[in-house]
Amino acid sequence: MKSLKRVMCTVLASTMMLGLVACGSDEKGKEAGDKTGSASPAEGNGVMSENKLETAKVSNNTTVFNKDEGFTINGLKGEEGQSIVAGDYIYLSTNDSGVTATSTDVTAGTVIGNAVITEDNIPRLYKIPAAGGDAELIYEGTEQDKGCTFGRFVLGAEDTVYFMKTNEMDYSDVKMMELSGGQVSELGDANILYDDKYIETILADKNGHLIVLYEGSEIKTFDKSLNVIATCKADGLINMGTQDANGDIVFAVTSFDGDVMGKTELKKYDAEAGKLGEGQEMNVNGLSSLEKGTDGYDIYYSTESNLYGYNYDGNKTTEVADYNASGINTQYIRWMVVPNADNIICAQIDADYNAIPGIIRYSKMDPSDVGDRNVITIACMDSSGDLKQIVLDYNNSQSDNMISLVDYSQVEDPMSKFSADISAGTVPDLYAIGSNFGDMSIRQCVAKGMFEDLTPYLEKDEELSVNDFIPSVYNSMLLDGKLYYTCTGANLYSIAGKKSELGDEAGWTEAEMKEYVSSKPDARLFSTNNKNDMLSIFMWGCSNDFVNWESGECSFTSQDFKDIMEVCNNGINEEMDYESVGSEIGEIADGSRLFVNRSFNAMEYASYENATNGELTFKGFPNSSKARGKFMFPDGVAMSAQCENKEAAWDFVRYLLTEDCQSKSYLRTSGFPIREDVYEAYISKCSCTEPGTDKYGNEIRPEISEGNGISVDSEKKPLTQDEAQNFRKLIDESSGIYGCDPKLWDIIGEEAAAYFSGDKSLDDVCSIIQDRVTTYVNECK
Repeated sequence: MKSLKRVMCTVLASTMMLGLVACGSDEKGKEAGDKTGSASPAEGNGVMSENKLETAKVSNNTTVFNKDEGFTINGLKGEEGQSIVAGDYIYLSTNDSGVTATSTDVTAGTVIGNAVITEDNIPRLYKIPAAGGDAELIYEGTEQDKGCTFGRFVLGAEDTVYFMKTNEMDYSDVKMMELSGGQVSELGDANILYDDKYIETILADKNGHLIVLYEGSEIKTFDKSLNVIATCKADGLINMGTQDANGDIVFAVTSFDGDVMGKTELKKYDAEAGKLGEGQEMNVNGLSSLEKGTDGYDIYYSTESNLYGYNYDGNKTTEVADYNASGINTQYIRWMVVPNADNIICAQIDADYNAIPGIIRYSKMDPSDVGDRNVITIACMDSSGDLKQIVLDYNNSQSDNMISLVDYSQVEDPMSKFSADISAGTVPDLYAIGSNFGDMSIRQCVAKGMFEDLTPYLEKDEELSVNDFIPSVYNSMLLDGKLYYTCTGANLYSIAGKKSELGDEAGWTEAEMKEYVSSKPDARLFSTNNKNDMLSIFMWGCSNDFVNWESGECSFTSQDFKDIMEVCNNGINEEMDYESVGSEIGEIADGSRLFVNRSFNAMEYASYENATNGELTFKGFPNSSKARGKFMFPDGVAMSAQCENKEAAWDFVRYLLTEDCQSKSYLRTSGFPIREDVYEAYISKCSCTEPGTDKYGNEIRPEISEGNGISVDSEKKPLTQDEAQNFRKLIDESSGIYGCDPKLWDIIGEEAAAYFSGDKSLDDVCSIIQDRVTTYVNECK
């Protein structure tokens, strides 16, 4: 496999030229936009072997599943647990403690969905027709089973299912169970299977063997008495496995060349001999699951965007379902099973990872029923769950337009596949961007003329106005005074340190930072003390200050850049030993560390303020404008300058800026909304002390939890009025984009190594960086 960075330059240098060719009036371009024809789902040797962009432009080409409103399951008691498909039935566990979890009651026991598992929990096992209907209670926990849960379901031969019964109050009490012929029996102590290792997967073959995958590297075969009969170790990473349509076991194994991920292959496993067979290559990246095949497929497998059927014969892959077009956001799915090629059954969770009651079935639609809408394609290299949900919300509200998300991250070499599609004469209508698209920065895309200037569209919009948005955020989105993308929210990045030493004035220059660091020779700057890592931190926050992408001029020989280099040179060249790193706040308090560097939303800002008793000041990355922080826009969408239906594309791009969209999305994101009106709702949500609803009808509750994933030894509390005002001041005193062009960083990091090792002088290295970056920037224009 080629490295992504190695292919980006050649691919993207040709993208503009190819895009201009594709936007002409050739017949191929007309056919790609002709919605009158029909085509079969994508089929071939590997994922996306055809031109996915071209296929996606025709609405009835897409394999769409629709929510089956008539699907019901009757007779379930308790909260849904785990499940497995066996023939025409689903085996499902439930839990019933008689207690419902709340945001403040998460320590009483193990939380599964909304259920708190207590010592009184009653586990149950149901057999449910895959077509829906009445659930048959197969096994109900006895007095002896109270406090236990059923999980790790394993499909055996015919109607045999294996599962673990775990005592949630005593994890040493784990039993392996067998369900066969409607009867449940105990096989033995399941701790034997663990062998002090983490179990990735447990499978069973048609001969009754249990096959256990440990930590992606070792496989063991057990007989039904739980005795080891074979062991296998593989070269590469064993991702996951499944029982195939024939009852054999197959694993997906990925090879590596050093740190570079290679090909992923399917390999059959000989359970008795403990050997993996010859592999069949899968052109797939981001494999999410493998499942037993039906309806002529040997197996099913999923990525985040699609479900595929796979046949060993001919190494053939067929798209079974497009999750994005079907309204299925896989990042909000608790479990999913595929009983056949026409139905998907799942249980969903919300943005806070709480289970949504009920089980849902999606059924395949006839292509003629999908509808004849304007199809607008979005090309993305790694789509987030937030963007997917935005697309789903938009599509559900539309009868004229349909967004088709083409996710290239599911193939091994995304940019090569994208380049091939572009070379075939198809250009996406929209690009999903964060700080870049693939390995190309937003500024580089703009310099190449890939993105449409959206300013005229916004200026003539009858409902939207620049006054709708937080000024500092909106102004930071502009490049050379023009708007090239829209988004729903922003993340704020900053560097913070001791207020008693740094003062509380906004921002500082490189010289001021260098002077302060020099006065603390024994202190570490960040969690890392590695020279290259520290330079990377500064370049993500400051690199755009040294490049004028419009004129092509650079300033890497300036004293400001040299000051940053000298500060980083105080560190070490060796990799960091992070076991020796303490808590951020503790190290800043005792002076062993100078800065916290990360993104901050309102709640995280308040947590740090509380943990330091207000003694933390947000100075920001060193720059002449003395901004307290910089912004990143993780779910941006840009319109292609070669888009053929720009009015339809603008309808979606503008949707991201609407109150309707941002009022739905702000609860899901880690940052904050950019609209003033929705921002106020966001602050109210952060400040609430009782469960309730916001002005948009969204359910909100107090955010009270320990730590919240950040290394602050402080309880997270509702936002106070002073904290809300101080966080808004932080936003208002911030400006600019947080991010670094990947190619630019490659040049800087590569050349800086000679200075950090002492092989070259600072002046020589800065001159080389200046020359190389100037050449690169001007080539990008």
